[in-house]
Amino acid sequence: MAAKLKAALAPGRRPGVNASVPPEEDKRSMQARGADQLDAILDAYLAAGNVANRRGVGSVVVSMTAADVDTLSADDRFATNTGHLLSPVDILQLGMAQYDIGVVHDADGLPLHLARTRRSASLAQRLALFARELCCTRPDCTEAHCDSDVHHLVAWAEGGNTDIENSSTVCRPHHGDNNDRHDGSGGLGHLATDPDTGRVGWHPPDGGPLRFNETTFQQYSAGAKIRRARERSGGRENFRDPEEPPPLFDIVS
Repeated sequence: MAAKLKAALAPGRRPGVNASVPPEEDKRSMQARGADQLDAILDAYLAAGNVANRRGVGSVVVSMTAADVDTLSADDRFATNTGHLLSPVDILQLGMAQYDIGVVHDADGLPLHLARTRRSASLAQRLALFARELCCTRPDCTEAHCDSDVHHLVAWAEGGNTDIENSSTVCRPHHGDNNDRHDGSGGLGHLATDPDTGRVGWHPPDGGPLRFNETTFQQYSAGAKIRRARERSGGRENFRDPEEPPPLFDIVS
């Protein structure tokens, strides 16, 4: 693998490759040329014909509301399924503009209700959960959607349906310590839906009230933005991003 990677990066070391200037004017460092070549390799893979066979895996998905689109500014940042924040310029550079805006419908389009016909969530359901929750729903967790599982709130083994109302996003460690019997045994709590708001939270094993994920990262989700708008009077400020982005975005991963 290391040999293949080095061979694939080698063409980018030449002056002028992946550059907008002639070779004689290319002043990039070797590290910058390597990064640009890697970016070109990723672009080529994501644009290849096998994208249709990935069923959304390996795709960058951006979460935003209709209000975000109507009042877009260069300073806005939008969360993705990979756990990164992107600016409008970043999104355009990804090439997403050619696809316009994608909307997941629960009544007139993509199937969000699979009942007992299928245990695994569909791509449409995963996209809907990403828009609603963005990351793991356990309190204080910021694990990105693409590194998480779709969890049956009422377990499949207990007769739970593969429907959007019975699903939530849970990272793998938290998925493993969820008590599917909902009885607090083993000192484990469980995820459940708040009957008043429809929001998924975590019940501690002692039977205490639901606790929700209120991390800064989760506040970037379209669902959180809409909740803030409902709680306050109208106005663009209700849809703005949190003032301080999560610390994890200061790290290049």
